Amino acid sequence: MYKEEKKLHYKLYKAGKHWLVAGITTAAIGLSFGVTHVAAATTTPQATNATEATASATSATATTNLTATSTAAADSTASSAAADTTTSSAASSATVAATTVSSAATSTVAASSATTITSSNSSAAAASTASTAAPTNTATSSVATSTASSAATTTATTSSAASATVSSATSDAATSTEAGTSSSATSDDATASSAANTVSSSDASTATSAGSVASSAASSANSSAASDGATVTELGDADAATVAAAKASAEAAYAKTGTPQVLTRSAAEAKAAVKNGWVTENGAQVYYKNGVKATGYDYDGSHWYLFSNGVRQSDVQKWANTYYYFDHTTYLRVDNNYLQSRWGDWYLFGKNGQIKTGVQKWAGTYYDFDAHTYLRVNNNYVRSQWGDWYLFGKNGQIQTKVQKWAGSYYYFNPSTYLREDNAYLESQWGDWYLFGSNGRIVSGNYTYGGSKYYFNPTTYLLTSVTPQSTSGGVDAFTIGDPMRPKVSAIDISSYQYNLTQANYNTMKSLGVKTVIVKVTEGTDYTNPYAASQIKMAQNAGLKVAVYDYAKFSSSNSAVAEATYMANKLNSLGLSKSTLVIADMEDTSTANSGVGTNLSAFWNTLSNYGYKSHSVYTFVSYAYRDAVVNTVGAKKTWMAQYPYSPMSNSDWNSNYAAWQFSDTGYLPGYSSQLDVSIDYSGLF
Repeated sequence: MYKEEKKLHYKLYKAGKHWLVAGITTAAIGLSFGVTHVAAATTTPQATNATEATASATSATATTNLTATSTAAADSTASSAAADTTTSSAASSATVAATTVSSAATSTVAASSATTITSSNSSAAAASTASTAAPTNTATSSVATSTASSAATTTATTSSAASATVSSATSDAATSTEAGTSSSATSDDATASSAANTVSSSDASTATSAGSVASSAASSANSSAASDGATVTELGDADAATVAAAKASAEAAYAKTGTPQVLTRSAAEAKAAVKNGWVTENGAQVYYKNGVKATGYDYDGSHWYLFSNGVRQSDVQKWANTYYYFDHTTYLRVDNNYLQSRWGDWYLFGKNGQIKTGVQKWAGTYYDFDAHTYLRVNNNYVRSQWGDWYLFGKNGQIQTKVQKWAGSYYYFNPSTYLREDNAYLESQWGDWYLFGSNGRIVSGNYTYGGSKYYFNPTTYLLTSVTPQSTSGGVDAFTIGDPMRPKVSAIDISSYQYNLTQANYNTMKSLGVKTVIVKVTEGTDYTNPYAASQIKMAQNAGLKVAVYDYAKFSSSNSAVAEATYMANKLNSLGLSKSTLVIADMEDTSTANSGVGTNLSAFWNTLSNYGYKSHSVYTFVSYAYRDAVVNTVGAKKTWMAQYPYSPMSNSDWNSNYAAWQFSDTGYLPGYSSQLDVSIDYSGLF
């Protein structure tokens, strides 16, 4: 009998060990997906005999009650407990554990899934259970009956020490089996013995041998736990620290309330199935957004990239109907740079990264980029996006000063880059050339307003000048003649009373900016035509300045003269910002006190609100410097007439303006006019 019992013990031990290994493996898989655990325990009234125990085992609804123990605690339980112990082996599905019926008739079922189960009991609790369990069964029917009525507790475990528990419990189960075959054993005893290794389903309709597994979906197990009153907590994609804290909290809650605790991570598993962010595929970095490979210009949380099928693009790429350049190393968009594409051509990309066309500034100068090819334009005279024309050289840079184009020479302004027409201009190498109405350089005979010029056909340099007339030893010339200094201002008095509105309009068309009108002389004369002259000049779009022909010889007379002028200016309705000029050329003003006298004149005008002042005088005026000092050289208009004034021989440029002739002819007007060039914007 003893040997047979040992054999039976060994068989049951081996069976239990196999199921234990399976259970541990499955539980490990479940934990790798963030499995958490639930604890639940119930007690069932003790049966008083083997028959009652059998009935309890076959009819009671299984209630989750797993006691997880440490290895040491399980060993203690195996050495002393009379409890029949069964191993739960399926951690990935809802599993009914092999359950042994004892006299306590407590039916224990382990409902396990990839998102469930542990116990709140500690090793100490398991040891306590072992110390209070009923005595070991013997191989007689009476002993079996006694065992059925004793206070044994059925325990299912998923710990690694469960095999030792099974080994010990097998001896008890064998004894119950032997009792079931003896003459003194009842039918109920046999049933109890058989039930010792039988798993009971909730409706008692299916029974399997000890260690068999009834499988169902993990979601069903969780749903069942919730419907049985368990507290279900979804952890989602919480981090490891949050999961550990949730486990501890669940165990504490169960120990305190007895309510089953279910911790799940189904949401985390579902989320893990959707690719998001950077993923390495076939050695390459691929970017996903909600499971879809990114396409287009998109943000990865740190930078903007251009994606194609999830892969970052580099070099010249088309996007949103234009082109951009992306760095080969960083894959970032490149702004404000002139770059070479992978096929060798160069392109300019602007501050917003877009490829540029038309006239664009780069590296301190200007270039033009073709609107169709985006390539730089070389050696061409092209129209810009705003309508003006510019010349670009062999290196693509915009050209200035004298340049050859289409078989001739032209001049391009260094400031505006525009072509200059009807101008006598200095080249970059110092020589002067005349450029005609079409901008081309002039050679041979050239006539303007009656004056005749001759330019060497080979060198294009001026050879001779034949003026239309001579007046007082000074060449007469036509206003607008490009060979003469540019006329910025014309000064008039009552002598030019017959100027018409058309004449003023012609002045404007020839480049004249300002008309300077005489208003007063001394303290007893006013230009009777001043009002009409001012009005017609303004109608033509010309600026207006005014002057007083000074006669004062003392400070007192200077104050009186300034007062007289201020009243006339006020009557003409002129703005207080109008430039007021003192014409200092009369001999009555030439004395050693002229500086003091002129200062008194300015102070009086300022008191009346006219604070914009200028001095007109001539180079040989006896007290020239004294009058200049009252306003400064940059407010002085100096007169000096060369015999043949030319545009390449500007005089008195250290002053604000220069009156260079009184023999200027205005087309359409018969009389000669005083003409001046403005160097500093005084007028």
